[in-house]
Amino acid sequence: MKPIMKFRANLNGQNYLEMAHESFCKIEDHRALSEIPLSDFLMSALAIFKLKMSTLLELDKHRKMDKVRAQNIKKVFKVKERIPSDTHLRDVIDQIPYYLLRDPFKKIFNLLHREKVLAQFKYSIPGIQDSLLTSMDGTGHFHSTKVNCEHCLIKKAKNKDEEDEIQFHHQMLGAAIVNPNKKTVIPFAPEPIFNDGGHFDKNDCENKAAKRMLWWIKDEHPGLPFVILGDALYGNRPMLKEIKKKGWHCILGIKPGTQKILFEQLNDQKGVQVITHSDEIGEKVKKKRVRTYKYLNGAYFSEDSIARINILDFTETIEWENKKGHQKNQTHFTWMTTIDIEKDNIYQIMKAGRSRWKQENEVFNTLKNQGYNFEHNYGHGKKYLSTNLAIIMHLAFLMDQLEETFCEVFQKARESNRTKLNLWSSMQYCFDFVFCNSWQQFLLVLTAKNAGIKAEFYLDNTG
Repeated sequence: MKPIMKFRANLNGQNYLEMAHESFCKIEDHRALSEIPLSDFLMSALAIFKLKMSTLLELDKHRKMDKVRAQNIKKVFKVKERIPSDTHLRDVIDQIPYYLLRDPFKKIFNLLHREKVLAQFKYSIPGIQDSLLTSMDGTGHFHSTKVNCEHCLIKKAKNKDEEDEIQFHHQMLGAAIVNPNKKTVIPFAPEPIFNDGGHFDKNDCENKAAKRMLWWIKDEHPGLPFVILGDALYGNRPMLKEIKKKGWHCILGIKPGTQKILFEQLNDQKGVQVITHSDEIGEKVKKKRVRTYKYLNGAYFSEDSIARINILDFTETIEWENKKGHQKNQTHFTWMTTIDIEKDNIYQIMKAGRSRWKQENEVFNTLKNQGYNFEHNYGHGKKYLSTNLAIIMHLAFLMDQLEETFCEVFQKARESNRTKLNLWSSMQYCFDFVFCNSWQQFLLVLTAKNAGIKAEFYLDNTG
């Protein structure tokens, strides 16, 4: 009997796990005595997020009581000695410098480059070479009024009694390759936004984290062309200077309150070009859509500034009639960009600028609401635990994104479940009852189960 389906040799979850294991094995062990290899701790943590376990205690429970799952974790996730307890796992991962966990992301990105996957994500904007749109945004993943560490950000807020209350929190800067025409995103390793060594007098911020991230992205991927996308928080001269240093382009949001001089030039009408386009959209309900583009090339930041930037102001108005009467919806964006704006590329620049939201919606929203439990406190630690677990969660998400797009076996398993939450539930069920030797074999078993095929028969005929 022939196998039910085939999967690409390199773009599959098993290969990603092996690359992660290889990277984790190269990290120098900080412990003097180590009965359990450091890679076992990191791969066990990766298993938690690949299987969407809600707590570390769930891993500990199966380590002690569930023979099938314990053996599957050891086999599939290459845990050589034994699965560590939740306490031991927290203590060890807490001491690993977070930047050492970037290597699996780098290996996977290099694989995607060799397999021509990144070429599929390049976006064409007339006037520049086809580039990779990279959206950046920050979010929080831990907060407390009591638990803290030397890396916590702090802020003071009024409590119910109108007294100053110190709040401790961790934030993280995420970045992902996006394309307006693709749902899939490819996330980079996130960059933590946190204080260094407990210096609470001045917090770290998104812009500082962004500069660090831009530096190591350029260092790890020197030959790739990027267009950096960001909201108005990044729309400033220092960020523009950093991006230009890397030889990249950018499309960054701006607001009147922070870039008053740029908006004065845009409203002055001198040199400003205006293009309006109207069309009809909708099938059942016909809607009139009007798009207005205003743009200015060569704007200056200040009267004595030699730096120049281009501005694109975009307004979209959609009007229609329904039972409630006349309806109207309007959206408005303003960006500054290093790309010279012309009639032939305003549409592509607008589409690229609007795809910035994919970092929030496709990455952070998925991590928070679709089974990854991003805002759940798996452990805070004294140094890097909270940050490291968030990075490993991003690694699991990266693997899932690539499997969902390029792995036939994963796609079949996904199709047989109505939602991702159902898929994660099916995964946990199968992992508990069927012995598997690899992640790919596990997906085959999962697909067979959903197709109503006995797993034993299926494995016998597929190897």
